[in-house]
Amino acid sequence: MSRYLKIDLKNLDPLRIADDRTSQHGQTDTLRYIPGSALRGCVMSELAKRAADFETWKPAFFNGKIRFLNAYLTVDGKEMIPSLKGFYEDKTPCVNEKNIENVLVKEDVTSGYKRASLGSYCYVDGIRINYTGIELSEDININNGRTVENGRADNRNIYRSQYICKGQDFTGYIMLADDLDPKLVSEIRDLFRKEVRIGNRRSGGYGTCQSSCTEKNGMLPYASVRTQKSGKTFYMILLSHLTMRSGIGEPVGLNLEELAERLGCGKLELVRCATSTAQVYGYNRIWKGTIPSANMYEAGSVFRLQADKVIPEENFRKVEQEGLGIRTAEGFGQVAFMADFGELTKKHPIERKTAGTEKTETPSFAKEHIRDDVRVTARGLLQHRIERGIERYIVEHTNELKGITGSQLGQVASMCISWQYEPETANEKLEKYKTHSEEKGASKKREDGKKTPVQLYKYLTNMLGSDLYDLLGISKAPIMKIPIEKLLSDDEKTRYKLQLMERQIRYANREERNRG
Repeated sequence: MSRYLKIDLKNLDPLRIADDRTSQHGQTDTLRYIPGSALRGCVMSELAKRAADFETWKPAFFNGKIRFLNAYLTVDGKEMIPSLKGFYEDKTPCVNEKNIENVLVKEDVTSGYKRASLGSYCYVDGIRINYTGIELSEDININNGRTVENGRADNRNIYRSQYICKGQDFTGYIMLADDLDPKLVSEIRDLFRKEVRIGNRRSGGYGTCQSSCTEKNGMLPYASVRTQKSGKTFYMILLSHLTMRSGIGEPVGLNLEELAERLGCGKLELVRCATSTAQVYGYNRIWKGTIPSANMYEAGSVFRLQADKVIPEENFRKVEQEGLGIRTAEGFGQVAFMADFGELTKKHPIERKTAGTEKTETPSFAKEHIRDDVRVTARGLLQHRIERGIERYIVEHTNELKGITGSQLGQVASMCISWQYEPETANEKLEKYKTHSEEKGASKKREDGKKTPVQLYKYLTNMLGSDLYDLLGISKAPIMKIPIEKLLSDDEKTRYKLQLMERQIRYANREERNRG
């Protein structure tokens, strides 16, 4: 493959490509790059709609004749690669430039040094790593509740979704086989000369990218790190996630025997490495199901390798062009062999130019909606903290109910349930019951060792007289700039206290039965 299409993308809308590895229920994180699989899906979807020859062309997308490389960040026209691993530093602030230690060269790291902060992306310039990050933001969606079959309303849930901020540039590459149908090449080229939609929630205002396409012949991308000439000792850098297979087809990470064969030497020895791993998932749109996940070395991992003989430069270039391991057609397995990696000893943060802010005027009715949404969100966060605080309080204060008889606990629980929707009445009833228990304890002096109502009086005094937030250890700082006092009424706080007492009693009874 000596033909490349260079794809330049600028996201006009926020861009989200879900990271299945770090996302969880209610929390969706985004990848920091545009994967080759997303570019391939975009091309195939468009061609399936408009090209009569699509079924004829389809095999080329899976048999390696067309390979879509990941699109990485570009800053001020400079193409970036994933930040390199294997560097340590002291934790003093970095002003313009700072020394770092390369653990693939130096065996012992200076005492007190930690892993160097190199952002998400970098490029190499001499002995210096110039690094930066990608601009991310997030939105919060609220499930306002819906009525289910049994007539009850669902709880309100908050969903956080991360995305890549708009206005950032990415550069990716498509590798094309020499014998590929010229008409298919032309279709792909034309597709990336207009706006394309990539990623999740494309129908919800996400994923629109302005694109341009340039054909490159005979020139490998990322030439700044593909500097290895003929030699026996070399550094292999992963430009994308990688795992190779063993002789029986199992993922093994790095298969040194296969790599030695590809490079044309008899044996390879792994001298040192700096790596991290990630579980990579996928989805088969034809069969409507997930594909087997694989544990891969992450992009930016570095391996120092020693061969038993000198490897010619053309062998390095051939492996770089073909890729290693599995799923190379969708961007995985891209590597670079770098000659002077061991000379990298400095880092420098890139100062990014901030785009001019666009001034928009928000209508007054929209401002009110925004305020309402913020208040609902802040209220939901407070309620979540209260629920967690109740659970924690119940477990940590099991001894509060010792010394109170079962009948007394049953009476308190019954009042909490009966009057939970009439907080004022519940307060009056519990205050009377508390006073009654105090009078009863004062008038009767028991000498037969039986429990007295004194403990009940102390318990009710603490519950009724304490502030809910103090009781549960919840900070009274404003939430989303809204004073906490304005988020819940006194009746609602009393209702939470009633729930706390009732659940605490139930928990104590269950523990008593388990011990019995």
